[in-house]
Amino acid sequence: MKRHALLLIPALLFWSPPVSAADESVADSARPFGLQFDFDAAPNLSSQSSYKTGGYAVSLGFGVRFSHAYLVAIQVYTGFQPIAPDNGRPVSGILSVGGAALDLSYVLPAGSSIRPYGACGFGLYTYLGPQSGFRGYNGNGPHLEVGGQWDLSRYFSLRAGLRYTRIYFFNPVTNGSSSENFENFTEHLLSAAIRFSFYPSVLP
Repeated sequence: MKRHALLLIPALLFWSPPVSAADESVADSARPFGLQFDFDAAPNLSSQSSYKTGGYAVSLGFGVRFSHAYLVAIQVYTGFQPIAPDNGRPVSGILSVGGAALDLSYVLPAGSSIRPYGACGFGLYTYLGPQSGFRGYNGNGPHLEVGGQWDLSRYFSLRAGLRYTRIYFFNPVTNGSSSENFENFTEHLLSAAIRFSFYPSVLP
């Protein structure tokens, strides 16, 4: 009898209770060091109640997560944005958007598969118009974002939040003489950001 009891000791040391579906979803949110790829869409708010004329930006991202909480990523943007006419803005109307941003995200630990997050970063942007002479603007600026992330599994997540972006346009994109009328200006964008992320298992 004593011999059988001694044999049970190693088994007890390596045995763990069965994991429920809820506990498994929590475990999925605690991803280790690894890579992340994502697709992000952000329609811009043009007024307090409408996204119809506010433009939008979409991006593809590549990043590295250093733990379940911290992620550093590079986002490459495209889309369009309306620019209001002004004496110092020779190009106005619907302008194409291009750019890239460095993004740092922090996802708070929580006891469920839905976790709050915060993000910040800095981007470089170019807005191009249809004109053949003075064609657009170059700018840069920071962005801030808060929202919630839903961990669908160990390999996929979906997050949604509000993003504020401030872009300071300091340089015209031109091959003509119209740049003499250019004056620096700043755009303030409020967006509803949605991001779908994939976590491949190529790294441990």
